Amino acid sequence: MKATKIIFSALVAVLALGACTKNVWVDNTDVKAYFPHYGYTQNTIWAYEGGSYQISFGVAFGGLRPDNRLEDLTVNYAVDPAVVDAYNEDITQQYSGELEVLPADCYSVEGTSAVVKVGEVSAVIPVVFNVAAIKTAIAESVLLPTKRYVVPLALTGVSKYELHDNAEMTRAMIGITLADPAFYFYANRSGVSLASRKLVSGSNDYSDRFIVAATGVPEGEYNVSVGYDAAAFSNLPKSIVLPEGTLILPEDAVTIKTPSVVYKNEFTRPAVEVEYDPEKLEYQKIYCLPLTITESSAYAPKNDSTKSIFVKVEIKNSYEKAYASRMSVTTDTTNRTAAYAADKNPTSISDDVIDVQMVTNATIAGSTSATGTATTYNNTFMQVRVIPTDDKSHYDVEFIRVEVSESNKHKMSPETLEAEPDVDSYYDWYKEQYVLNYRFRQQVKKKVIDPDTGKSKTVTVEEGPWIHVSEILQAK
Repeated sequence: MKATKIIFSALVAVLALGACTKNVWVDNTDVKAYFPHYGYTQNTIWAYEGGSYQISFGVAFGGLRPDNRLEDLTVNYAVDPAVVDAYNEDITQQYSGELEVLPADCYSVEGTSAVVKVGEVSAVIPVVFNVAAIKTAIAESVLLPTKRYVVPLALTGVSKYELHDNAEMTRAMIGITLADPAFYFYANRSGVSLASRKLVSGSNDYSDRFIVAATGVPEGEYNVSVGYDAAAFSNLPKSIVLPEGTLILPEDAVTIKTPSVVYKNEFTRPAVEVEYDPEKLEYQKIYCLPLTITESSAYAPKNDSTKSIFVKVEIKNSYEKAYASRMSVTTDTTNRTAAYAADKNPTSISDDVIDVQMVTNATIAGSTSATGTATTYNNTFMQVRVIPTDDKSHYDVEFIRVEVSESNKHKMSPETLEAEPDVDSYYDWYKEQYVLNYRFRQQVKKKVIDPDTGKSKTVTVEEGPWIHVSEILQAK
């Protein structure tokens, strides 16, 4: 109790001191009332099923310190078609000659004055739009899509101070666009886009979540249904660009865990959960999952592509990563060792095999080498299989020769490709690092007799000295 009395006494002293000190926060000498959004503004009117939609249009005082006031202020206003006439006659205005007053049965303006309460500097003018009447007027061509319709407002007086000297700032034209409330995927909030998902085999994480959002939908509880949509994949929007050869994800390769969700408001958006089945997918193939909001308990989903989401799906193994490569290359015929650095991005072939670029000869180290020029590169690939052991820091690896080109960029591995004898190669699971030691014979030109023609010809064979490669691939 004693401590409380001391604090209270100190507070009284402070207040007393404040009463004797002049308040430096004073009003401007020229306080004016005006519309913060004066002139022409465009507003979205949501077509609620209730039949009406309200906009709270602001009016404010400039130069007013709310803490100084002891009384409410009143601002008078009126609907004034002359505001539109003045705008249309001004050739400097952006939409001069284009504005028309919205028919009176399509809206109502509540009251003729707004009260700015003590402690405030602004108030709102409620403008209620009759959505049913607007829809009827559109259907009967009374309202034309080529016209710009507005509700014209003008400030007519204030209980204290003055209206703004700039007459334009006391006039407002509320332009409207009628829009249907709708549900859509949140990923498409800026326009339909492509999502991406790489499924890593053995990870046990094959699920995805896609948030359902809404625009113009009032708070409540709405059931929203989502389904697999092959038709959407057949009619991809232009903004979605998929690699050539992309396949639609098989319907039995995905399960929609929540085909129906409940939307309440913009702060509690629900998520549609899906689960993929990697056993139904193949490596080195690209798939697209099309999902569409099919229906809702109120307010239909958007009738354009934003009601659909497209997901690019690929299956990868855990060894497919971006790697920084450091290589050294030697031959049996020279004491010189060449060193190279490269960035490599292997491709998954199966659960345990990657397809990776290899050194091509004794002078360059593949097309991503930091040395050489593009014309010297010879894109050659090999496959590396990881064989798990009890020691995760030392998984065995196997070198597999690429015998058939998978694409135009691939060339077959050297026929003599093999692991370096008596030198270890392995994969360190903890470090995400490959230590690779391999060799192959250098190509040489050789003259042989063509058995068909009996004539001599020159062929390229792998009968030169051994090329020895020592490489470390470190995941970035």
